Amino acid sequence: VYTTTATGATVNFPSVWHGTYTIAVSKVGYQTYTQSNVSISGETYSHPLITLLVSNIGFADNFENQTSFSLTMNNWTLVDLDQSATYGISGVSWENAYAAQAFIVFAPGETSPALTSIEMLPNSTKMAACFASTTPPNNDWMISPRFTAGPNTMVKFQARSHNDTYGLERIKFGVSTNANPTPNDMTIISAGSYVDVPVAWTEFEYSLSAYNGQQVSFGINCVSNDAFVLYIDNVEVTGVNSIDDP
Repeated sequence: VYTTTATGATVNFPSVWHGTYTIAVSKVGYQTYTQSNVSISGETYSHPLITLLVSNIGFADNFENQTSFSLTMNNWTLVDLDQSATYGISGVSWENAYAAQAFIVFAPGETSPALTSIEMLPNSTKMAACFASTTPPNNDWMISPRFTAGPNTMVKFQARSHNDTYGLERIKFGVSTNANPTPNDMTIISAGSYVDVPVAWTEFEYSLSAYNGQQVSFGINCVSNDAFVLYIDNVEVTGVNSIDDP
């Protein structure tokens, strides 16, 4: 897989093997463009101009405008049900490290020293992070603002485990129709008892079409059992009828 961040009409991928590829172009707030069966056989490849279509996004957060290392986040309700202190990273310090918390606005480039080795999404400097509880398992929630779901409403977000040394991170995804949503009234719509989160950034996608016409909130629940760190980024809700002012 070859990835890069485009800064103009031309991108450079050095040392690409000849073969057949799928080209994907994505940007927060726009529909992802995908073209399959692209043959690369020469020194250069010229693709027709790509125009990204604006997504019907009712709510989105890439956490770049959130306050670094804050235990609260604008537009989100964070709930720490396990009430446990958390693990940190040896030899690295940041505000609220080791404190009891649900999710934290984590900015690896602003820690002391900076954690430059952590894999981030393109153009990302911050993300939501849930650190392992010292008395596992985790039971931590981030709950969205309310919005009116439509027939094609989708929730998408990117997530990854810091590593799998102590096991993969685990999440659940729930939906609430209550005016003041809490973890107790979330209906879990993700598969199984929990979903394992890979080490590589992975897109998770959930349809809320069953809630067409209803006011809903969704929640991402970290239920990891003595793992390490769960990262969440680029949350998007598309296809909504309306969204409440948070």
